Amino acid sequence: MYRAKEFEGKNLFLFFTIAFGWTWLLWLPSVIISVTDNRSLLYWMYDVEMSIGLGLIAIGGIFSTFGPLVAAFAVTGLTEGREGVRRFWRRFWDVRLPGVWLLVSFMLPFFLIAVPRFIVVPLGYPLQLFWASQPAVLVGWFLNNLTRSGGMSEEFGWRGYALPRLQARWNALISSIVLGVIWTVWHLPLWFLAGSSQQGSSFWLFLASLVLTSVLYTWLFNNAKGSILVAVVFHAVGNTVTQMFPGSTSNLFYWLVLGLTVVFVVAVFGPRTLARKGRESLQISGAATLG
Repeated sequence: MYRAKEFEGKNLFLFFTIAFGWTWLLWLPSVIISVTDNRSLLYWMYDVEMSIGLGLIAIGGIFSTFGPLVAAFAVTGLTEGREGVRRFWRRFWDVRLPGVWLLVSFMLPFFLIAVPRFIVVPLGYPLQLFWASQPAVLVGWFLNNLTRSGGMSEEFGWRGYALPRLQARWNALISSIVLGVIWTVWHLPLWFLAGSSQQGSSFWLFLASLVLTSVLYTWLFNNAKGSILVAVVFHAVGNTVTQMFPGSTSNLFYWLVLGLTVVFVVAVFGPRTLARKGRESLQISGAATLG
């Protein structure tokens, strides 16, 4: 288990406050416009010209997802100083990373998402692979998912910062469930945002998917010696494969494959650490508290 030396309740509260506050405030203008369909509200909100208001919406769309990353580095800097920030950053480029777990983090999303989509093709659900004629688009999708849309923007926070501190209090399985619920709630404004993939979808199915997937993140993270890179790659590839195979996560076989994979991981590696023997004692050094 890759965990903090002690539970840092105050630091975690500050981390989640910043992560949610940053993202939700930047999403707020777009959400208000989506809900009311009345752009004139921007005049009231900002008391500025419409062009500036729309510019703020554009900025929010670009930087909103970086809340967890900003929160992680901010709280680490406050509690551990510059050296703590350097240690935290090095966990993204840790050369001791077992290569097999980086490979697993890259390949697992194809098994979880693409395989169920291919299974239903004979049942009358043809694939819509428009990217096959323009494969270069995959590079853009992946780079966007690696940096802004889920990868680095989120995983420095969720797995890099929060998970080790949650595991200082609870076992790996419970920590995964707790973080999965928090992670889901962080996405909540997207159900009110026009054009988002969450709008019109089931919140409860999304919750179930993230909680189950959160267990797999912890499994990868703990076995890879707390590598943030592994979590970033898993997130980025997962989002990219979902874009490659639309409708993959809405069929029964997706839930069957995901559920059985999680059951296998918990049964084989154990709920306490979700890791092989020899990984249980790994700890992060930062355990300072505010106040």
